[in-house]
Amino acid sequence: MAETKPNVAELVGQMPEVDSSNQASKFTGPNPASAEKIFAEILAGGRESIFELIGLVRDPTDPDFQNYKAGYVLHGVALHAGRPGMENQRKLLAETMAAQLNGDKLSKGVKGALIRELQVVGGKEAVGALGQQLAADELGEYAALALLAIRDGAAEQFRKALA
Repeated sequence: MAETKPNVAELVGQMPEVDSSNQASKFTGPNPASAEKIFAEILAGGRESIFELIGLVRDPTDPDFQNYKAGYVLHGVALHAGRPGMENQRKLLAETMAAQLNGDKLSKGVKGALIRELQVVGGKEAVGALGQQLAADELGEYAALALLAIRDGAAEQFRKALA
């Protein structure tokens, strides 16, 4: 755990802006070393920093959607946590994201983003929460894909959903 809690919003803000729509794309992305440091710092902040990051993610289907950065960082954190030797961080991230799926605090678009990240980084700790989303409108397909990627414990969730 970090000695001081990182300012997650400030870290997210360090991601580069998108290319201008009136210019040829340069496919601008962050400096990989800088991005890795941001991802590691957020994970070091523990569950509280992960919750804060999730709170910054917005539904890209919302007509007022303007800021992609938090979703981009969440995906980077998932990829970072999924590396070999990062099992504790991966599990913490997956548990934290899975815990957000069954409330009504988050929009379906944000829940969909979390489920898609669980497809990348989830493990057995997420299958119960994903199984509960199998019958959900707009989320069931994402949950099924995540469970198929995780495999461990997925069959039981599909059996429950079919009943």
